[in-house]
Amino acid sequence: MTQRERIESMERILDKACAAVRSASQAMDDLRALEPQVRRLAAYYNGGQWLRDYEDDEAGRLPQGMKRGVLSQDAVHDLLSAYTALTGASLSAPAQEKGADIYVFSGPCGVGKSTLADAYAAHLANACGRRQAYVIHGDDFHAGFVQTGERVGPDCPQFMYWEDILRFNWACILSTARQALSRGVDVVIDYVVEDELPLLVQLAREYGAGLHYVVLTASQEAIRQRLTARGDTDLIPRALFLKDKLEAEPANQGHILDNTALDPQQTVAAMRMEAYLVPLP
Repeated sequence: MTQRERIESMERILDKACAAVRSASQAMDDLRALEPQVRRLAAYYNGGQWLRDYEDDEAGRLPQGMKRGVLSQDAVHDLLSAYTALTGASLSAPAQEKGADIYVFSGPCGVGKSTLADAYAAHLANACGRRQAYVIHGDDFHAGFVQTGERVGPDCPQFMYWEDILRFNWACILSTARQALSRGVDVVIDYVVEDELPLLVQLAREYGAGLHYVVLTASQEAIRQRLTARGDTDLIPRALFLKDKLEAEPANQGHILDNTALDPQQTVAAMRMEAYLVPLP
């Protein structure tokens, strides 16, 4: 390469790099100019309104065809993380006093979720000196539905099928939990958690609460024996299906507690709730 070729080559690199720097500098200026709007987005996402909008979307109450990527579980979180990394801006809300705690007991039917929820609430109120804890048995909302045993056809549009009932139950659970949390009362929830953990994370963030998540399980034989003793043998296939599903769920790893050989009081004594704390993004 001659001297002229070398200089001209370096000149081209300089020109391209300068243009790229100018473009990046302009892009950073544009990003920083957006900070007030991004802060509004962060406040919306971290507050209670995003969760309520998400629930309405899940329940099919938003207009069809409406653009709503903001209600996806990852889009806003990823954008805020990238914005913070690029600009160095702190989008966190001012530190606030920690609120009440949320304790969630999931697991298939037959593992003793309801009994353990009652026992742990008593433990919170007594042994932990909280004086009060509010227990939410998710199945109570399901039990509120009274229906005919006859087949339901298209001439009964008000009939709610399982997916609708499940969304209804979770809306009731979350609404009831808000009533207790807003008053500083710890909440103990027992219900099967399949895809709803993000809703509980948002609830905890909304109230500055700790979220403790325990997935109960037991041996297949123990589940069969317990359901048979309750007279719920028809639930055994579903229970065993959920046992396998919940134990294999990646989000549940580290949160599984086998209580095959434990009664409720022994289970309470065996639990170290700090080990079941869910990190909040």
